[in-house]
Amino acid sequence: MEPKAAAKKAGAPGPTSKLGRKYSLVELGDYLLGSQVWVREKEKEELYSLAKVLSISGTSLTVEIEGGGPTKTVPQEECLNANVGVIPENCNDLSKLPHANEAAALHIIRERYLKDIIYTYAGRLLIALNPFKAIPGLYSPSTLTLYQNADSSRGFPADLPPHTFAVAQAAVDCMQTLRENQACIVSGESGAGKTETARQLMQYFAADKAGKGKDKVQDIILGANPVLEAVGNAKLESRV
Repeated sequence: MEPKAAAKKAGAPGPTSKLGRKYSLVELGDYLLGSQVWVREKEKEELYSLAKVLSISGTSLTVEIEGGGPTKTVPQEECLNANVGVIPENCNDLSKLPHANEAAALHIIRERYLKDIIYTYAGRLLIALNPFKAIPGLYSPSTLTLYQNADSSRGFPADLPPHTFAVAQAAVDCMQTLRENQACIVSGESGAGKTETARQLMQYFAADKAGKGKDKVQDIILGANPVLEAVGNAKLESRV
């Protein structure tokens, strides 16, 4: 989901974002010995495993998969840089990682998800994973009020965790500052939670911070939901 012109608000990276790189390959050198790298393992569901570098020969590395895994020799192109000392639950924005590669992103998003932290920024984008359960307080009126009152003058509020409400507030700020219409794009696979995310955005937009005309605003915005659901869904192989 991405509000128009929100890059100016969020200080997001441009087209050369770290996540836009094809790979974040390791550079061979003695400094790698004893350090951690991500090793691609196509046969595993996780795709990548952390491994300790034991030796280097030519353009190949001999590594030991962590957690009691095997020792194997892999080519350089199957190894990606690992981030040292990064705590996934404290990493709200993937674009700020020293090494923002596919393996690091998958690891951080997975670990956050396991702790019911379903939102993560990637620059000006918000990655959302469907928890398939209710998370207490995540969309409560008090949570909504926190994002309404947060300082978002420089983009997504730094003192609050990633949230659909933060994206909604960024769109509101851009609309007020630029005096232009804004759009929040919600994309994902069937069952990813797009409809629910759209409801959360409309819930935020319908909330009148000043409390004036609250019922009328909510009726107008939330009343559009059945129409959006009726004509706003694409025809897919999994949903015909």
